This record gives sequence, structure tokens and C-alpha cells, in this order.
Amino acid sequence: MLGECYEDLMSRSDFQYFYKFRKTDSNFQDLWRMKSAARESLREWLLSIRTEPAMAEVISNASSELVENCIKYSRIGTYSFVLISVVNRDVSVETINSAETEQREKVRSFIRDINSGRKGLTELYIERLTESASSGKSQLGFIKLLMETKGRIEIDESPDRDEIVALRVSIEV
Repeated sequence: MLGECYEDLMSRSDFQYFYKFRKTDSNFQDLWRMKSAARESLREWLLSIRTEPAMAEVISNASSELVENCIKYSRIGTYSFVLISVVNRDVSVETINSAETEQREKVRSFIRDINSGRKGLTELYIERLTESASSGKSQLGFIKLLMETKGRIEIDESPDRDEIVALRVSIEV
């Protein structure tokens, strides 16, 4: 029995930080503290495995950006999930939340643009920066995150997940 438990534990990620939350009208500050705790835990782990301090900071900030968006755009009264894991030197940050249709479609379309390769990240950044002057919404955080970490972003667009935004950013340290 103990041997099975040991094998199970050995097969898991080197670092894993998971939580779920239910967004309400009154818990925004609590969720913001959870985001900060997740960010700091990841940063400390990266430093412990001898990641360059500047890179640990960039990756931690990237994870924080994703979690921040998850918190901000989750619908009130719904549950959301955050999973941050490190295997060897590969970092994965996943968020799953229910979002309003308009926001969900904007994110999906934007990530399709990023992953299509039709435009480089710098070109997209400039384009979104220009758009933000008139709209106030830029989605610059995603682009900046990918430019700084050289990471990859994926979105689950399964038809059975129509109300859900499920994102994963993968970064090699």
C-alpha cells in the first residue's frame, strides 16, 4: 500500500498549485489575495530550482495575468479553476471559467489570431495598442505574456464547452 502511494506521488508534477473559487459580489479582494499567493508560490518554486530571478519574475507575472483575467471575467455565481504546474522545467498555467458570451468569443477569436501565425506578436501588440486608445480594451496582457516568456497559448473550443473559457499557457524555463 505504501509503495503504491509512493509511486503515485512520484508520477505527479514537481510543483502543483490548484484551487477553485466561486465568484460573488463580495469576494473580489479574497480572490485577488489567492491570485497573489499562487503567483508567489510559483515564483518561489522557480527560484528554488535555480531559475534566473528575472525569468522567475516574468513567468510568475505571466501566471498572474492569466489568473487575473480568470477572476475578472468569470461570471458571478459560477465556479472557476486554476492549475499551475511545473514538470522538470516546463511550466503550465491553466484556467477554466464561465464567461459572458461576448467576452468568451473575444478571447477565442484573439487566441485564434495569435496562433494562426498570420501576424507576428509584435505586429499584434501594436495593432491592439492602437485599438485600445479608442476602445479601452486591448488584451495586451496575453501578447505581452507570450512575448516575454516565448510561451504557447491554447484554448479549448470543444462544442460541449460552449459557456467555458479553458486556457493553457505552456512555458519552457
